[in-house]
Amino acid sequence: MHITMAVVADAANRTDNGKLNLLGVFHTLYALQAPCQHPHMSIVINFEATAMERGTRQKVGIRLVNADGKPVLQMPESFLDVPHDPTVVTPQLSLIANISGVMFETFGSYQFDITVGNDILGRIPITIARLAQPPGLPPPPPTL
Repeated sequence: MHITMAVVADAANRTDNGKLNLLGVFHTLYALQAPCQHPHMSIVINFEATAMERGTRQKVGIRLVNADGKPVLQMPESFLDVPHDPTVVTPQLSLIANISGVMFETFGSYQFDITVGNDILGRIPITIARLAQPPGLPPPPPTL
């Protein structure tokens, strides 16, 4: 199995006919101060399985780590069932993980590590950057 797409977005959904909708894909979040909290984000991952993986169940993990590699957030494991369809050589699967209230303690680099089984198959970098405060305004509450 390998990853064909992995993004962070404001929101995502899948239609009844299988289309994937993404809203607000981003790599950088801006905040006036840290720590700060982001209200909601969606991690969207598309996978391509091999013919040998048809009919198997794959364990997927998502973990947010800071620049030092220390865990910030560990999502509950998800399981993807690869269809056993002999007419499809490389089955395509997608996963949408919705996350609310992520707290970022400092400005800087973070990344979402994506694992299948025990192997890291991909990473999604994200940066928390300082937004310049307009003059004369009081500091806002610590949210993004």
